Amino acid sequence: MDLAILVKVVDELAALLPGARVDKVVQGADHDLFLVLHQKRRNYFLFLSPDRALPRIHLVSRKPSGTAIAAGFFLSLKKHLTGGRLDGIRLVNGDRVAELQFTARGAEHVLVFELIGSSANLLLADKQHTIMAVYRPVPPGDRVRRPLLPGLHYEPPEPRPRSSEAKGKVVTLALPEEYSGPAPVNRSVEIEYERVVAERETSSLRQELGSVVRKSAEKAVRRREAVARDVAAAEQGDNFRQMG
Repeated sequence: MDLAILVKVVDELAALLPGARVDKVVQGADHDLFLVLHQKRRNYFLFLSPDRALPRIHLVSRKPSGTAIAAGFFLSLKKHLTGGRLDGIRLVNGDRVAELQFTARGAEHVLVFELIGSSANLLLADKQHTIMAVYRPVPPGDRVRRPLLPGLHYEPPEPRPRSSEAKGKVVTLALPEEYSGPAPVNRSVEIEYERVVAERETSSLRQELGSVVRKSAEKAVRRREAVARDVAAAEQGDNFRQMG
């Protein structure tokens, strides 16, 4: 997710959601995370996707179906966050790391979402930032700078230098003229990602169908060549009889 867009999204969320109650924690069919929040007689559906190819966070306009049975990391989130209160949301070190603070049953928790490409990850920590659960555990290793496992202290990624081009980048988002909701930036981002995901699914389907067609064509060619060999052999039958 582009940092310039992420800043706008989080700024809007930070102004809108603090104080909201966590009614539900929902695991999506693609292992996405939905937080169903209630604030001032209104429900909000906060979407967090750790998809390594397309990590993103924003509000969505439709209630999540919640068809998947929560397990592992998502089960831990349900246990510690359901019924709690969202106290705040911010970006860490001005980078693509979102931190959501919660209070539930007198305990404070932090949900950290690292939206960094192939390293996209979600983790739950306590007030002291001791990791309680990790979506994608990262065990210690020779090339691992930041192991992420329950019981370890969470350290955010080191701030990365931004190019002058990124600093001056202007982000424009389309928004339906009829929209009059409380979070226009989030709605714009939702629309844009719906388009991107649809294009990705279309491209994937096109590649899948192309692969099926190529395999069928190759099979037809092999069959035709085999028939041609059989026909050629049959045409030599008289010659073979005379030679015999």
